[in-house]
Amino acid sequence: MLELATDWRIEVDRGPEWLFFRVVSAGLDEPKAALSRTLWATATESATNRIVVELADGVLLNSYLIGQLIVLHKRAHMEGGTVRLCALADHNLETLQMMRLGERFPNYASREAAVMGHYPNKPR
Repeated sequence: MLELATDWRIEVDRGPEWLFFRVVSAGLDEPKAALSRTLWATATESATNRIVVELADGVLLNSYLIGQLIVLHKRAHMEGGTVRLCALADHNLETLQMMRLGERFPNYASREAAVMGHYPNKPR
């Protein structure tokens, strides 16, 4: 588990070619170390550039988290990797759609679907 600051916890699971981050809690204050930098450093240590991010129930996708996901996505893309989101709550998915980021960050139903790249149905 990564602890970035008070009230920030992220669970980490490693697969054979993927790294899975689950944001368990996100505090109101931004962590001292940028989330994207911490996640990318963990991926680099694990020798992978394929990342799946999920948010636990109750974690809101706020502007800070969205910004950090964009930075992480760009970094992974530059290194030939990928970042995928899965199992987002409806309100978080709506936030991405409102910010016109739904195509960049489609919501995969599960970790397995994200790894397999089964593109989810487009929102109505």
